[in-house]
Amino acid sequence: MITINTTPIQDPTEYNDNYDQFFSDNISLGLQRQRNRLGKKKIAEMTWKLNTPTELSTLLALFQEGAAVAFVNDASSFGTFSFTGIPDLPLDISDYEGGGTYMRSLKVVLKEV
Repeated sequence: MITINTTPIQDPTEYNDNYDQFFSDNISLGLQRQRNRLGKKKIAEMTWKLNTPTELSTLLALFQEGAAVAFVNDASSFGTFSFTGIPDLPLDISDYEGGGTYMRSLKVVLKEV
């Protein structure tokens, strides 16, 4: 189950969690390569497809301001995957689906602070 600020949210249609790794490669005059690992941070990508206006507004209320949120997924392949993260802004909101459904998709990328 995924929670944002201790509030359970609906399961995303597409989900990926992983570590974002930061490193720097340097090459000396002797052509020796050295890799310096600068760190790694957690990242979670979630997509909800075909949300009703009510579902979309509920999700937007959690992420739209860009403030830090407490993310927890207790069913991750990494065990319990939890971190405090901020969403990438602007949020990726799709156009309305055809047929007068007023449904839209939402993609949120959370990165650890």
